[in-house]
Amino acid sequence: MDHIEYLQRLAIEGQTKFNYFLIGLTFAILGLSLQTTHQVTLVTKISWMTLLVSGLVGVFRLEWDPSIRMIESRKYYAEYLKSQFEKVKMQRRPVVHQSTSEPLSVDELIKKQGESEKFFDNRIGEIRWKQQWRYNIQIWTFVLGVVGLAADKIFFN
Repeated sequence: MDHIEYLQRLAIEGQTKFNYFLIGLTFAILGLSLQTTHQVTLVTKISWMTLLVSGLVGVFRLEWDPSIRMIESRKYYAEYLKSQFEKVKMQRRPVVHQSTSEPLSVDELIKKQGESEKFFDNRIGEIRWKQQWRYNIQIWTFVLGVVGLAADKIFFN
């Protein structure tokens, strides 16, 4: 399990570094183009706008990364608690509330943790779906912006 977690961490770090690189590259190309373009055409303006959209969408994507990690950690904690409650149930040990010393239903605790898992799974799925759309928008607007600037230089300058 440690090896799998290590590889997952490497993948997340690599993807995060690539995201920062792409955003930096986008704004660098945009800034360089803004500073060095002498003749502004409609194609140039459209390319600038697509690069700006790409960069801003990338920033918005990065903003959600910590939220996804937080929700994932809560989901894993709910899974952990559910497995612990299932162990307690198999051992037929009583469970009591820490502060009130009232007995608690293990089945009810397992059910609540299962509901929490489903909730977090759904939330993660929603966010990942939105993130995938944002990524597609970011990549395609980046490509359009770079191709537009290149075409502008080739055909209009």
